[in-house]
Amino acid sequence: MKNKYISVGLIVLLLITSFIVINKNGAQEPLVFTEEQKIRNITAFAKIYGYVRYFHPSDEAADLDWDTFGVYGVEQVKNAKTKKELHETLEDLFSPIAPTVRIANKEVGYSFKDIFEENNTSNYLFWQHLGVETNMTIIPSTGNVNPYASSNRVVIKSNLELENQLSEQVPPKEKWVIHKEVSNNLHLYLPLVIPINEEEKTIGTTSETFTAFEELEQELKNVKQNGIHATDENARISGIITTWNIFQHFYPYWDEVEVNWEAQLAPYLTEALHDQTYEDYLTTLRMLVENVQDAGAVVTGKDDSRMFSLPIRVREVDEKIIVTEALDSQFQSWRYGSFHRWHSRNGVNDASKTGNFRPRTS
Repeated sequence: MKNKYISVGLIVLLLITSFIVINKNGAQEPLVFTEEQKIRNITAFAKIYGYVRYFHPSDEAADLDWDTFGVYGVEQVKNAKTKKELHETLEDLFSPIAPTVRIANKEVGYSFKDIFEENNTSNYLFWQHLGVETNMTIIPSTGNVNPYASSNRVVIKSNLELENQLSEQVPPKEKWVIHKEVSNNLHLYLPLVIPINEEEKTIGTTSETFTAFEELEQELKNVKQNGIHATDENARISGIITTWNIFQHFYPYWDEVEVNWEAQLAPYLTEALHDQTYEDYLTTLRMLVENVQDAGAVVTGKDDSRMFSLPIRVREVDEKIIVTEALDSQFQSWRYGSFHRWHSRNGVNDASKTGNFRPRTS
């Protein structure tokens, strides 16, 4: 009887351990792949994507088709089954674009000198942004172009003069390389400033990374030729990644908004993963943006050319919409008037429309 129990115990133990793999750091990782793991993979990619796209001034990053790369990158990382596989995939994705970026599985403490060692240049390059363009071309018209936005790669010359600048702001030398933990035990070391040679090309590109970048560009052309649509989960997820990063890095009013934006990424990636139609995806994008509660933040879709904004401000009081301010003299007579019902496009009154509209107002 005792031997029987021992045998059963060994079988149970074997069944349990058959779903575990030990990585080289001694951590246990499940072999059973879950949606939660997929979202963790994509989240790590999303954060690195934002930093490299908007702040790493390499020539390759400046030339990349970032919207299509987002779609391609999601496909590459989402099914990584272990941290080691994810780490290697991220390095393969970003090293052709950002040869001097370091992705490490522990905190290493790379400095500017560690990455660039000795170089004979005294000129450097970094990004300056005044606003950001918010048009997302992966699925046409799911965003608005900001006509006032401008981004330049600025040269710091040996005499400390700036060339091509939008402002006089320069990153302090102690922040020429930034460190971000993008996931549990996954660290990004990203140069904000890169030395340039006499031809004003960024330093760090090798023959190997140059060839890899050419191959990557061909891969992106293939993705584009095959078509990018909202029915493709990679395209939907890439749209969420771009939108989240735009607000993460450029929204100026976070100190006035009571929202944990960091915590919004994973849930809305999950929503986009489950969306089935263009309309589903557009609603997910809109609900993500509504978290910032800013009336100026609008997501428009392909059928929204008929949409417009009235020059009024309104407030909901006792289930009525009250016009509190008219921003155009022609609408002064509307002040303190109220709307009791929402009207559908065919003219049929439907008070239930307010229930669908309210979560998407600000």
